[in-house]
Formats: sequence, structure tokens, C-alpha cells
Amino acid sequence: MLSSSDGRAGPWRRALPAFILGLFLLLAFRGMLQGRLFYLRDVSQNHYPVRSFVTGRLRAGALPLWDPLHGGGTPLLANPNALVLHPISLLFFVLPFDIAFVASIVLQFALLGAGGYLLGRALNLRSEASLLVAALLSLSGPAASLASMQNVLSAAAWVPLALWALLRGTVPGRRSILAPAALCAAVVLIAAEPACLLSLVLLGGLLAATEPAPSPGRRWNAAACLAFVMVLAAATLVAAAEIVPAQALLPLSERAPGFVAAEGLKWSLLPQRLPELAIPGLFGDPTRMSPVSWWGGFLFEGRYPFLLSITIGPLAGLLAAIGAWHRGPHAARRRALGATAALALLLALGRHSAAYRFLFGVVGPLRQVRYPERFVLMFLFAAALLAGYGIERLLAAPPARRTVLGIAAATAATFAFCACAATSRFADALLARLSGVPAAFLAGDGGPALRGALLRSTLWTFGETALLLALAVFLRTRPSLRLARLAALALVALESLSLTIASAPARSMAAAGWLTAPSPLLEFVGHGAGEPRLHHDRRPADLSVRGSTDELVWGYRYDRFVYALMTGHADSVPTALDAATDRMDLKESADLGRSLEALPLDRRVRALAACRVGYLLAYDALDDPGLEAGPVLDGLSRPAARLYRVRGVVPRLRFVGRARPLVRGADLAAALSDPAYDPGRAVLLEEPSEASLADGDHDGTAAGGAEAVILQETPERIALRVRAPGAGYAVLADAYAPGWRATLDTRPVPILRADGLFRAVALPPGVHIVEMEYRPLSVVAGLLLSALGVLIVASCGAAARWRGW
Repeated sequence: MLSSSDGRAGPWRRALPAFILGLFLLLAFRGMLQGRLFYLRDVSQNHYPVRSFVTGRLRAGALPLWDPLHGGGTPLLANPNALVLHPISLLFFVLPFDIAFVASIVLQFALLGAGGYLLGRALNLRSEASLLVAALLSLSGPAASLASMQNVLSAAAWVPLALWALLRGTVPGRRSILAPAALCAAVVLIAAEPACLLSLVLLGGLLAATEPAPSPGRRWNAAACLAFVMVLAAATLVAAAEIVPAQALLPLSERAPGFVAAEGLKWSLLPQRLPELAIPGLFGDPTRMSPVSWWGGFLFEGRYPFLLSITIGPLAGLLAAIGAWHRGPHAARRRALGATAALALLLALGRHSAAYRFLFGVVGPLRQVRYPERFVLMFLFAAALLAGYGIERLLAAPPARRTVLGIAAATAATFAFCACAATSRFADALLARLSGVPAAFLAGDGGPALRGALLRSTLWTFGETALLLALAVFLRTRPSLRLARLAALALVALESLSLTIASAPARSMAAAGWLTAPSPLLEFVGHGAGEPRLHHDRRPADLSVRGSTDELVWGYRYDRFVYALMTGHADSVPTALDAATDRMDLKESADLGRSLEALPLDRRVRALAACRVGYLLAYDALDDPGLEAGPVLDGLSRPAARLYRVRGVVPRLRFVGRARPLVRGADLAAALSDPAYDPGRAVLLEEPSEASLADGDHDGTAAGGAEAVILQETPERIALRVRAPGAGYAVLADAYAPGWRATLDTRPVPILRADGLFRAVALPPGVHIVEMEYRPLSVVAGLLLSALGVLIVASCGAAARWRGW
């Protein structure tokens, strides 16, 4: 009935999909025009503050290998979540920081949309179908949820573009496009997001295998599959600058043994949440704290899910079903996409899936992955392509009678569901069953608000299915090509608007002042790597943050005020013994922080002082001679946070004349808090031969005339001058890690692990210059391999273009 060719369309007609998508993206992210910033979850707690530090180092012309502010120091470039080597870093060279940070998120949503549209066109879908693919990948609930997780977004945004370049590059005469495919795939590898990486591998292999084979009669395209394997190999080589250091860091981090089931299976997709795929707003607004606005808090672990929304809408769901099961062309590809979508949901169910639990127990690499709900993203990629195939089917020929009847049945079912949801008895039962809302709450003042919200959501679902039914009935009348495509375009535009509105809470932004307002602790804590560090007590389970509204932004403002997680980086506040959320920091510091919680207060304070913790943020009133009470943050939370200054903190650099042996694997918390251990006179060393070097000075008097000063430092290099009256050790209270190298008066010397956490160098008597530099071989090897990979990819791409391959 209708030709799939857009070749005769004029330039304005060809530009219309880009205009429509750009319009809805602008509507979705209109807050950026008002100078607002993203704040939800990891964006404000980790990505924004760490990016501020990374940007400062890059603008200074240095490669940020080491973070001196977290945990006494931790590898930075080696952590994929820091995104140091990601292309978004280029934005921060040319734009003011806040503008660059917002652009690094919004532009990647635009890249998702553009990649989705191009991928649809590469699959020979019409512009209307391709626009629907683009809208689902950039505006739907799972996509919008990535606005609060920049590391996941920074991988997902490049998957569709890599798949498009792969498909275009398999066409003879266009092999040069495989070079951009390898580079885009390398970006996905750099971000190291497992769901996106699996999506790239499965969908790339699927699409390559089902490309039309050059030889008639072959069921799969071997040449395209080989090209895909070469693309992945080249991408791995290009991404080696991140992969190799990350592999070296992994054994040193808390993730080394893999996650235990309790953490690895946390934030699995709840089966009760599956209806949310079609029903928008089923659990309320996740940016609100009041249960009247966000009743999902009764259901979700930690009150919130991993993906704040998973809605793709009933219209897209029905079109995906049509795309998967109709009897038209490309059946093998469409069936495989349907199987991929089903597999993705099975993986996302996590602990609620026996198959996933079994795989988690027996497949080692899977134990490095936590939050199975992330695999909904793989479902999104597959479902978006299937929805594109679905609307393509409706436009290619008059919809079959069974198709129209199926859509009509779905519309009738949603109407019946609306009618039931309008009754209090059904609505209360559904809210209790799906959301876990207590019966007492539904019987109170909040009940009518929740019933009304449920009814609105069901009416929304009915409206979308009715629109699709109207289009199907209209196409059954065999309209002209122009009218049919105009109707389809109008439907896609309405669906884009629906997605934009439904997923708006997941893209919430706040005025910049929420993230940049000075902390009330600013004048009371240290600033800079050389200052005493801040340690946080475990938060009480019943901690509540006070705010004048029920907006969630108050909680993230509170995190900023107390310098939780990585938020202190913006003010250069050093922290110690606090675990990072990604578990990619050095494990000794976080392990010790947890061990200290079991110690009596007096011994705990001794250990904190030995770890150069100068400030303790607690929620209980503490009474110990080693603590000096500081400000109490009344009015911000209940219970109020209290800051204490720790007395007797060890200096950052000290000389000691005696070493005590520390048995490898011994209880470090007990050793540091032992009243018999004086860090001002001795140091704990793990190697007995090293510990005996200065044992002749049992009373520590050799350190009496010592002098130790820091001459010069950057995060990756520090120069010390030490006057040693006798044999002993220069102890620097910065984190020990492989990759640090030391010279003593220009001669290489080993760095010893001191006090289980820090760095020390053995010194003979005299005045010495000690230099320590962080240059891990893994970074050097990774950069060399990446340079080789870029050279190979560029050479092959240029050769293919020149020879017309």
C-alpha cells in the first residue's frame, strides 16, 4: 500500500523528525534554560562534586590519576564511574562548569534520540517509525531515570549510535563507517556499565547476524558477524586506557570478591512493578517525600527503586507486540528482538527470578554486577526497535483484521480497568496489592488522593490505546500515502508528549543554589588534602531531614551540608574511612571504618586520631576526652548532626624511630586503638624484616630531633624533606596503593604500608629528600594500547574510505 521510501521528500520534510524530537527534548529539559541543575541521587552526591575536581585537574593540564580527598587518597582515572576519559570531558574545557555539567547530560539524551532515529533508518524503517524509536530511547521512563545516573547515561547514549554505524558499515562501499562504530563501542566500554555493554553485544550480534546475506540462501550474514567481532576487538583496544587500570584497581577494591547476594541482588525489579511499563505514574512522584504524592515508598527497598520510572506506555507496548509477532518481513530479526526483550526482563527481576539467582551464584563476573533492575535498559533498546517495526507494519499495508481486533480488545480492557479503578473497593485492593499501601492509610485522609491518582493513570493508559485504535481503524480505510503518514506522525508526536509528561519527575532539576549554597560546616572543617579529615558516623535508621515542602531536594541539600559521600569535593573537604557508593575505592579504609563501629568510644577515638581523622560527624551526644564538641546542626534533621573535633591527630608527615610488626590480616582496628601503640613514636609495618630495621630504638628517642616537612605536592606527586637523627621511617598519612613509587635522594626505594593504610619509607640518619609519585604501570600500558588502537582504527577507516571498500 505505502512505499517505505523517503527519498522524494524535500529537505524540510526530512528535517521534520529532528525538529519534533528537538522540540520535545527542549520541553523535557526546559529547566536548563532557567539555570537549573540536576540533583537527584548520584548526580549531586557523586558525579557533580567529583567532576568539579576532575575538571580542575584537566584545566591545569594534568591527567587526574589520583583523588587525594576521599579516604586519604584513592585511584581516580582507574575508576570508570569518574568518567575521566569519556568524551564529555571535552565540554568542560570550553564551557563554564555548571553549563558544561548540564550539557553533558542533556546532549547525551539528544545523542540517544539521534542514534535511535539513525538506527531505525538503518533498519529501513520510515521516518515516523524511526522517530518513535528515538522518542522511546530519549523520553521514556527508563531513559529519563538516567538523568540521575550520569555513569549509566554515558554508556547508554552511545549504544544506538554504535549499532547504527555497525549496520551502515556492513554495506559494501561503506566499510569506513566501522571505524566510528568501534569508537562508539569504545565509549560504552570506557563507562563500564554492564547492562549497556550486554545490550551492545547482544543487539549488535543479533542485528549483524540478521542482516540480509550477500549470498542467497544463507540464513545469517557471516561477513557482518565478523565485522562486528572486529569492531568489538578494536573497541576493546581503544578503551584499554580505562580497562587496564580498572582491572588493576578491582582486586584492591571492595568489589574484588564480588558482591554478596544481599547487595548484588538489591534493587531487583519487583514483579508488582511490571504494570508500570504501561501505566504511567502508577506509584506516584518519586521526587516527593509525602506518601500522598509518592506511595511507592511503601513498597520499594530504601523507599526508592533504581530506575525512578520504567514506563514506556501502552501505545509503545502494543506496537512492540505487533512488531514482534506479525507475519511480515524480517521475522527472524523481530523474533530475536522479542526474545532479547524477554531475557532483559528476566535478568531485571534479579532475586525474583530463579534463573538469575542461579547465574549469580555460579557465574563469577555476574557477582560484580549489582542492582539487576538496570537490565530494563536492555529491554528498552529491544522494545523501542520492536515498536518501530510495529508502526512500520501498520503503514506498510492496511492493518489485518486480527491486528485491529487485538488493539480493540486491549482498548476495551483498559476501559474496563478504568471503570474498576473508579470504585474505591477495587482501587484500594490494587493499591494495597501493588504498592503495599497500608489499609489504615487508605482509610484516612490520603486515601482519596491515591484513588484519584490511580484513576488518572488508568485513564491515561486508556487514552493511549484508544489513539492507537483510531490510527489502526483509519489505516483500514486505505487513505492516501500522505494522510496515512501524517496520521502516524501525529500519533508519534502525541506519544512523545505523553512520554515527556509521564517521565518528567525522573528528570527533575533544581535551582543552582540548592547545590552550591555554602555548608554550615564550611568554616569548621579542613579544606585541602593536607588538612585533618572528616569521618561520618553511620546514619540512624530513623533519620529524617526537615524541609518546608515535601520535595526530595531537601535530602540532597542536607547531604551537601554534611559533606556526605563525595559532596565534599566541591569544597575540597578531605574525608576518611567512609565507603564510596560504587565500592571502587581502596577497601582497607572502608573496612576499617566499619570495624571501628564495634569499638568502645575511647578506643575508637584513639584509632580515628591515628588515621588522621580530625573531625567526626555523629548523631549522638558523645563524651570523651579525645573529642571537642563543635556545632550542632539544629533544624536540619532529626536527630541533629553534631560535629566533633578529634584531639591528638597524628601529623600528616612524621618521623618515627621505631616500627612495630603488624601481622598481615590482623585486626587493624584493634592494633590502631591499642593504648600501648603511640603513633607519635612508632609505626605499624606488615613485614617483619622491615619492622626490625629500627627496633634498636625501643624508646623512640631517636625521633626527638627529627624534622619533616612537605616541600611540594600535587595529587600525583609529593616531595618531602626529612631530618632523621637516627635510623627510622618517614610516615606520610596518605593512602597506600600499588603504583606509588618513591625515591630517597634520587635513588628508588620501596614504599612500605604503614599503619595498615598509609605510606612509609625507611631512612638512614641524616637529611634526606623523599619524593613519591603515582605512576601505575597499568595506566601507562593502557594509554599505549589505546593509542595503538586509535591508530589502527583511524588507519583502517581511512584505507577503507580511500579504496572504496
